[in-house]
Amino acid sequence: MAFEIGLVMAGAVSGGAYTAGVMDFMIEALDTWYGAMKDEAHLPPEQQTVPRHEVLLKAMAGASAGSVTASILAIALAYRFPPVRLAAGQNAPTMSGNPLFEGWVNSVDIQDLLSTTDFDGNADGEPAHRLKSALNSRKIDKTVKGILGSKGLTMQRDWVASKLPVQLMVGNLRGVPYGLTFRGASGNGHEMMRHGDHMSFCVHGAGSGTSTFIPGPGYLPLVHPNDSDTANWRQLGNAAMASSAFPFALRPRRLTRSPLDYDHRTYLQAGDCTLPPGDPLHCSTYQMIFPAWSRPQAGEYAFLCMDGGIMNNEPIDLVRSVLTDGEFERNPREGVQAHRAVLLVDPFLDPASYGPDEERPLHELLFPLLGAWKSQCRFKPEDLSLAQDTSVYSRFVIAPSRDYGPTDAEHPLASGGLHAFLGFFGVDFRRHDYQLGRRNAQQFLRMHFTLPENNPLFTTWAPQVRATWLAKTEYLSPPPGTTALHLPIIPLLGDCDTMLEKGLPWPVGGCDPARLRASIKTRIAAAYDAFKDDIGADWKIRLWLLPAWLLKKNKIVDWAVGALTEALEKQKLLR
Repeated sequence: MAFEIGLVMAGAVSGGAYTAGVMDFMIEALDTWYGAMKDEAHLPPEQQTVPRHEVLLKAMAGASAGSVTASILAIALAYRFPPVRLAAGQNAPTMSGNPLFEGWVNSVDIQDLLSTTDFDGNADGEPAHRLKSALNSRKIDKTVKGILGSKGLTMQRDWVASKLPVQLMVGNLRGVPYGLTFRGASGNGHEMMRHGDHMSFCVHGAGSGTSTFIPGPGYLPLVHPNDSDTANWRQLGNAAMASSAFPFALRPRRLTRSPLDYDHRTYLQAGDCTLPPGDPLHCSTYQMIFPAWSRPQAGEYAFLCMDGGIMNNEPIDLVRSVLTDGEFERNPREGVQAHRAVLLVDPFLDPASYGPDEERPLHELLFPLLGAWKSQCRFKPEDLSLAQDTSVYSRFVIAPSRDYGPTDAEHPLASGGLHAFLGFFGVDFRRHDYQLGRRNAQQFLRMHFTLPENNPLFTTWAPQVRATWLAKTEYLSPPPGTTALHLPIIPLLGDCDTMLEKGLPWPVGGCDPARLRASIKTRIAAAYDAFKDDIGADWKIRLWLLPAWLLKKNKIVDWAVGALTEALEKQKLLR
């Protein structure tokens, strides 16, 4: 039996470069290991040197930047591409041809986001001078279209499921209504709107691993070879952009789907323990609950979307459901029994921050309120029971860690400042974080992504192979409270086993705020003109808007440059 992996990629804004680096190394490690197993397939067991067992990437889910990376992987896993390694003493990668590196490091930069081409209208009939977002999203559109059409030398990876579900979180601003029925004279019930939504896809042709997954209604098939002109592949790109549409900074996206998709969503229904154990309602189960549309939904259901990470930044629940084949059962947690796990890549796995504990002036309550709304949306009480249990082998996490550079920087990622937008202000920041992701992935696979050596997964290892790897205990870190010998779920072979360099130097001087002042000023002025056109001929608004603009425009520019400078200082990135 293969060890099944459900991959979850959290929201990260420009920190997505880190997640891309993590995935680059993991793909390299898996391809190297599977290639070595094939090379030894003709040898008798006593002559083998390579660990022999199977792993299977069974599902992927993402939010915000994680959705973009998941979408890139939905395409890239069907092709060969070179890893972006950093040679000893090398200051920056000199090659690419890697879709993860191209998509996250080389494609979108701050000059693209500050340009004003989005106010010019376009060939699709979009009107000019409409303020849809603080930053220009046109380059993102172009980048996504290029990724959707990218191809290479095809390959089917044995460690990828032949039917690979990919689910992307979106913030559905329109909402889906649900109702609760109460007894009473009015006959009225309680209505709720669900705004945490997701788009579902199933990739065919990227892998050859055995898959038991049955795509239900709502799953759009993505059949390789990919094609940017095919409706389902375009929908993947649109969903990725919708999921990563950071509120107000990037343009919201309109999606459409069949309203019948929501008829097949399942929700946990509490069981009745007073019923006999054999009764189907004795245990908690997943039940289909139908939306309470106020009127029949004919044709397509259209909805405007913002960042999916607002509602669910780590969509663990979506992947866990696929791992259990949609059943209400837990993943085995004990080390000896574990045979599947959720793997979370989270560039900003930071401690929770507290809100105010004393009275504040009214104007100081807006951001705490928004933060409280966001945190409550992301609160998942069903995950708390396992939060402090270090013996759980059904969930793993990769998060940034570095032992070089400034120790007093606000975040280990260069991109970590300015609410994670800082990476867009310098390609060196993204290069650094990409390589840190590769290095952290190597250490994770070597030291933490392990199981006790008596787990049935390792029964297919030849005795001499087991002895060799058990001797590598200095590389393995069993969880606290256990001294059991552990073996790796994904063994590192060849170049992947060689200790990576500490990464790029801390990218001090990767951005000069003064050089961006003119671009920031131009963008703000163009945004003002567009906003003025949007409000039309309302003279009351224009009466105060023009003098306010004349008085404050330079202060707005100063504030923007000052905020950038402060973020760079906190990250120790100013020269």
